[in-house]
Amino acid sequence: MGKILIIDKDIDLCNELSDFLTQKGYEASVANDSKTGFSLFKTFAPDLVLLSIDLPGVGGLCLLDWIKAINNDAKVIIISAFGTYTNVKLAFKKGAMDFFVKPLNMKNIESKIKSVF
Repeated sequence: MGKILIIDKDIDLCNELSDFLTQKGYEASVANDSKTGFSLFKTFAPDLVLLSIDLPGVGGLCLLDWIKAINNDAKVIIISAFGTYTNVKLAFKKGAMDFFVKPLNMKNIESKIKSVF
């Protein structure tokens, strides 16, 4: 169906999302830090990225800039516990297509992903 890259420091959440998406027919890959995430973005060539703001190393919003520099058409959804007005506004300004606040509602995530594909 499509390739989805999950970049989040929460290993349990990554595994939960990966398992959920795989069951739905997507190919999922996981990274737990920005460096690995950026490397996977270049090699895995995902159709969609689920990206956390709070990452070890470079933060998610900076990583969003890097992703958009490589592929301005990249589809990125922010997933974060830090759903402040400033973060949401900045994420959209940098090119995120949506912003979901943790804890995630899997039905809402699934609906959004279906609309992307």
